[in-house]
Amino acid sequence: MADSRDMGKKIITGYLVFCGIFVAALLAIIAVRMVTTWDRNLAKASGSFEKLRNAAYSAFLASDGFDSESFLKPIRALTAREQRLILLSIYSRQEGILYLNAESRAFVDPAAGAWDGRPLYRSLPLGSKTLTLALSALPAPDLSVDGVYVLIGKGDVFPIVKDTFIMLFIFLAATTLVMLILPREGAARKPAPEPQREPATQPIPTAKPRPARRRKSGVEGLLPEVDAKNLFSPETGLGWKDHLPQRLKFELDRAAAFDQDLTLALITIDSLAQMANPRQTYARAARMLLEEFTFQDLIFEYGMGSYAVILPDTDVVKGVENWESFQSRLSKSKQFESRLGLSVGLSSRNGRLLNGATLLAEASNALKRALTDPDNAIIAFKADAQKYRELIGQKS
Repeated sequence: MADSRDMGKKIITGYLVFCGIFVAALLAIIAVRMVTTWDRNLAKASGSFEKLRNAAYSAFLASDGFDSESFLKPIRALTAREQRLILLSIYSRQEGILYLNAESRAFVDPAAGAWDGRPLYRSLPLGSKTLTLALSALPAPDLSVDGVYVLIGKGDVFPIVKDTFIMLFIFLAATTLVMLILPREGAARKPAPEPQREPATQPIPTAKPRPARRRKSGVEGLLPEVDAKNLFSPETGLGWKDHLPQRLKFELDRAAAFDQDLTLALITIDSLAQMANPRQTYARAARMLLEEFTFQDLIFEYGMGSYAVILPDTDVVKGVENWESFQSRLSKSKQFESRLGLSVGLSSRNGRLLNGATLLAEASNALKRALTDPDNAIIAFKADAQKYRELIGQKS
């Protein structure tokens, strides 16, 4: 009788340990899925918000103000396609909110007190996050744009809850099965009668109960693939060269859609290989580029000693002026042991419908001429838009 009770206690103790491990594993799976869902949706929202910001800036430049139809029409069309976006606001730290599009008026508190430079949002749903960017990558009025995205909503929670209930159902079924088995084992083991002195017969060995197996739910251990590749070089803070063609294509398409110009500049540090610390000099010059042009994802490494910079809404004349100003600042900088010279090659869209490879080739040819011309450190390729259209017409 004592052996039967001990066996039952061991089974119950083992099963309670299994239950604790099961519950801990279930909670861990839920936590991992929630975190990975948040990170995945945040990465998508960040990319969409950046495109929306660029479109808003382009519409702002092409309109008479934030309340004009030329600005409101394209922005409404873009925000309608953003299913996770519940609020978009553009504001100035000096003037306050200039444009607001929100699913609920309760999200913005009209009686928030004195304006402190940023809007005060309230009553935002759980699982939402506010993203903030400057409206423009170039020197512009003090304008910022906020976007509130729902990163974990009902559609994200439902599959997690469904899989959790499936696993709980399996767990409860296994528990019921164990509870039905334990009484039968206890009833089968009866003690021998006390008055009889005959040796007790040996009980027939019973099969050792198998521990309940955890059925795989199809979700345990599965994580979404995350692109862990960093977008920027840790040494310089600039974008990788491999990302330049894709970003250049996007900016060219955007410029064509809003009939704006765009200039690409390729820059090389003269005689970098002869310097005492070439990599340190390269990184310092990169930091000065970031200070000058401020927008990190439009500046790229372009090989050791070289950089590429995309200048949206800038014609080739303005681009040359920008680089002359930068050259002057660079020559006065005390960060370098000796005067640092740059050779710059530029090319612009100038009303043409062209791809990034053509613009890169034009800027590269201009840079080669600048490297060999002792009198001109900045050379720009300026295409004749009329002749370009005539040439395209003849080919078609």
